[in-house]
Amino acid sequence: MNKTTTKSLYRYSGLILIISTIWAIIFPISIGIYSAIFNGIFGFGIFFIWSQSNFYKFSEKLEKYHPDIFLKNTLWYGSFKSNRLYAMSLFTESSIYKKLQPKELHAAYRISMISYKLALFHFLMTIVIAVGLIYWNYYME
Repeated sequence: MNKTTTKSLYRYSGLILIISTIWAIIFPISIGIYSAIFNGIFGFGIFFIWSQSNFYKFSEKLEKYHPDIFLKNTLWYGSFKSNRLYAMSLFTESSIYKKLQPKELHAAYRISMISYKLALFHFLMTIVIAVGLIYWNYYME
């Protein structure tokens, strides 16, 4: 994974958060509440879709390079049975995935983790912005 890619992900994430925060502060509550929706769509929504795409690519690469690890952590039910990793294995088996070779596979793992973390961050920030605006509207004015 290119360091430029990682930096651009964090820059995009920060830009969305800054825009949402400034929007919430500057505009009145009737317009400011849409900053949470903006953060939810352009932060959480995009990162979640992107993380799913990256996770699927990582699953394919892991199956190609390390079929034994892939079979150990695959789904055993549903429509993705035996052809996709269990998503929680990214977090529970991280010690195994961090040591993977070749670099292409390790890069796919890192980009999947970063995009999942940013999706979770923006999900939580959407809630914080919405609750903060509601609190500000009803208790501070």
